[in-house]
Amino acid sequence: MLHNFLFDICGLQGGFTLEKREQQCFDYIRRTVGREKLVLMLVSEAA
Repeated sequence: MLHNFLFDICGLQGGFTLEKREQQCFDYIRRTVGREKLVLMLVSEAA
């Protein structure tokens, strides 16, 4: 039932990885800010 909701109704594709998400965030920041400006980014990793 959960699989049906997530994949059939919501249209998720199931290819999520942390590496992909990280790259998507970097790409979004580059598009939004541009390459000429500097961005300070702090990242915390949960243990």
